[in-house]
Amino acid sequence: MGLRIAIVGEPTKGKSTGIYPNSQYKIKGLAPEETVLLSFSGKQAPVRGANRLYPKDRKISEGGNHAHITDVKTLPKIIQFISNERPEIKNIVLEDAQYSMSLDFMNRAKEKGYDKFTDIGVAFANWMTEAQNSREDLKVFVIWHPEKDKDGEYKMKTIGNMVDAYLTPEGLMDIILYATCSKGANGVMEYNFVTNNNGIFPARSPIGMFDDIMIPNDLGLVSDKVNEYYN
Repeated sequence: MGLRIAIVGEPTKGKSTGIYPNSQYKIKGLAPEETVLLSFSGKQAPVRGANRLYPKDRKISEGGNHAHITDVKTLPKIIQFISNERPEIKNIVLEDAQYSMSLDFMNRAKEKGYDKFTDIGVAFANWMTEAQNSREDLKVFVIWHPEKDKDGEYKMKTIGNMVDAYLTPEGLMDIILYATCSKGANGVMEYNFVTNNNGIFPARSPIGMFDDIMIPNDLGLVSDKVNEYYN
């Protein structure tokens, strides 16, 4: 079974920063040679040397490690291919994954009726199930935006009540970390992941996996802690 790890946070909270190795900010990050970056928005990887670390000149099936996903229905097969045919890959990062719903919705916005909402929910469940069924040493990091529900509580953002009626994204995740930032004592912004519910962010991780409720926004650190905990 693969592991599904949600990294939830507003823009500029340091979600993507934690993907990439950065010695200046003491971020281990994920090794590019062990990572496939799949972007729903198609934006460039926000890291120095992106074209070298995550080039777009090769397909995933040809040994590439960066692709723009334009049709969410192709994602289960991509995950399955990586799981079965790319044993060197230990991490899949789904950047801006909430767009897997919203872009599909916009493409079908003029359709009448509610079938599109069911289809969008089913498509999400399909690729999440494929992530779960992948090999056990594969981690799928799902980068996602939050929103607040009618009670003012944070949740993973969807395209509305019709999808919420069919599924709860949180229920399909093994670990949920929330990205946050604040000014430190020296006035410099500090970026962190919340590892468990702190009364504000409904983060979730197994008891004892992380030493603190706040950890640096470093997916390399997260990966190491996961491996240490389960192995």
